[in-house]
Amino acid sequence: MTAIQRLLVPLDGSGLAEAAVGLAAFLARRLGAELVLLHIVERRPPERVHGEPHLRTVAEAEAYLERVAARLKEQGVTARTHVHAGPEVDVAAAIAAHLPEQAGDLIVMSTHGRGGMRGWVLGSIAHQVVRRRCPVLLVNPETPGGPPEAVSRVVVALDGTPTGEAALPLAAAIAAGCGLPVRLVTVVPSVGALGPEKRPVATFLPGATAAMLDLEVGAAADYLRDTAERLKAGFRVDVSYEVRRGDPVSELVKVSGRDVLLAMATRGRYGLAGLWEGSVSARVLAASRGPVLLVPAM
Repeated sequence: MTAIQRLLVPLDGSGLAEAAVGLAAFLARRLGAELVLLHIVERRPPERVHGEPHLRTVAEAEAYLERVAARLKEQGVTARTHVHAGPEVDVAAAIAAHLPEQAGDLIVMSTHGRGGMRGWVLGSIAHQVVRRRCPVLLVNPETPGGPPEAVSRVVVALDGTPTGEAALPLAAAIAAGCGLPVRLVTVVPSVGALGPEKRPVATFLPGATAAMLDLEVGAAADYLRDTAERLKAGFRVDVSYEVRRGDPVSELVKVSGRDVLLAMATRGRYGLAGLWEGSVSARVLAASRGPVLLVPAM
């Protein structure tokens, strides 16, 4: 098991961006990891971001990050700051590039809460960072009850394929390091929830389709049982599992929550392309009730 040693937290000076700091601090304390507070100086920075003054110079950014770091250190969190002077046009690319540069294991950042699916279709810095194929833990500042500052369990969504397991090692490492239980979830669609590519067959052969899906439930349970045993042996974590039926997005949203870290693999297609392809991860992210860990499938 590889220890998680360093978390990268991008900040732009806004309260919305800081919504990710609480959860990042919780993970850092539990994991014994270091937080790197990052700001990328933009080539043409706006005067305000989300109604608040935007960090426009290196000096402003350094002073701001040091204030945040000082608060974290008072809470027993190891934190340091890094200002990339740039200036950069592509902030998302710069954030992604700093993960290996800073020897980081995970980016923890706010989605900036831009209102459901519309924000993901139109794009955001967080959306663009995910597309750079980095492991990213996303925190929605508009989470009911306030942005999460701790989690009590880890839920990993799996689809039974090797690429679908991309998030499993990192999610298990977080759970093991934080002493959290893991629940593995696979959703077998109901006939009515099948995607457009399978819907014509279901329309003409509803009985056969239903029988096929029932068989998939048994296969999914066997797969989850075997995967749970692997996790228990490799990470020494408490693991349970369940097979759910219905629409994959709706069922995964149901198991999300303010204190649940929901982990998923992503194949990197978001925005309109992801919607056209029926991207489950993009739609779950837009509707999730808690933090979502996205790990790219290589």
